Amino acid sequence: MTDVTQTDSERLVRIETLLETVVADKSDHETRIRRLERNMWIGMGACAALGSAAGSFVGSLPLS
Repeated sequence: MTDVTQTDSERLVRIETLLETVVADKSDHETRIRRLERNMWIGMGACAALGSAAGSFVGSLPLS
């Protein structure tokens, strides 16, 4: 429970501190999401290159 002896200004300071923490964490989420997206695109490029190389290898095999 909250302390009833707190003044309004003390409560506002607590609320402001909590909000600053939440806002600071929001930029961290954006950075993490951008990093994940970049890694996804790199992985997709690697898969495309490997798939192309495998297809070229299989296509060069003699039929009989």
